[in-house]
Amino acid sequence: MDLEQLNELVAPESGDVERTISAALASESVPVRELFAHVSQFAGKRLRPSLIILIAKALGSVNDDHIKLGAVIELIHTATLVHDDILDGASIRRRVSSVNSLHGNHVSVLLGDMIYARAFNLSLSLSTTAAAKSLALITQTICQGEIEQIFQRNNFQLSEEEYFAIIGAKTASLYKASCELSALYAGVPEEIAMSLGCFGDGLGIAFQIVDDCLDIVGEETVVGKSLGTDTQRGKMTLPFIHMAATLSGSDRKKLEEIFLSDTIEDKNRVIGETFDLGRSVDFAFDVAARYTRSALDELDCLADSDYKKALAGAAEFVLVRKV
Repeated sequence: MDLEQLNELVAPESGDVERTISAALASESVPVRELFAHVSQFAGKRLRPSLIILIAKALGSVNDDHIKLGAVIELIHTATLVHDDILDGASIRRRVSSVNSLHGNHVSVLLGDMIYARAFNLSLSLSTTAAAKSLALITQTICQGEIEQIFQRNNFQLSEEEYFAIIGAKTASLYKASCELSALYAGVPEEIAMSLGCFGDGLGIAFQIVDDCLDIVGEETVVGKSLGTDTQRGKMTLPFIHMAATLSGSDRKKLEEIFLSDTIEDKNRVIGETFDLGRSVDFAFDVAARYTRSALDELDCLADSDYKKALAGAAEFVLVRKV
């Protein structure tokens, strides 16, 4: 099942999620309203709300809590994007200008904070406070992961285990929460919710690995955002962790020199011309595939249905996506 077929299965509920997001971002302030309209263009695949709806349908039916949960999750994700563009110095997001490139970091920080606040205000309208409590902790986890990544910049001793801990916090945690909370608000036993949370976790880790690979080998016009920023900022993503581990002596020193250089404008190109970067990217894609296969195993808790097939299709999309 491809992404288009998946979207067809969740189309009515996705429209409800979009309307809920729009209502949550209403503002009497003209500048704030214009900023909200601008960041609405950052809407991409809406994969997390789709997962929430698909899991709810696979478990029985979608209720009002699922719609609000999808909106809350997407608002939190949007806030992280606004802040991420500041951290990465990115000028493009979803083929439009980033907020920081248009209005500076001050406005971007405040706007991201406002979107977070709107998200948590909406979360309090759910039938229980479970989502609000969980997502408050998840947001802390996301921030902690970003802080850890910043402090690990240019660290050639960073292990794969440490890398997975970072991306598990900053990316996978929101996927895990999406799937687990969807199941909980469907009223299923906790063990099923935990299995589906593990599905989301594996999916999120695979998503971030692929994202890190696309920063190296993707095409900016296709991906729709600034690329090469990870290397320019000294982020040790999985391809470079693998490369550093396989190099020794003068080669490893040369790699470090390129990473630490303040004068090389396209570090990915220079590294690719100097070393076999493709081999390390292929290694990272293989690891992402392993996490995807493990995630798919967690769907055994669901009865066979088109919605279960769509969840498996979402996992496959994460692996082969170009955007």
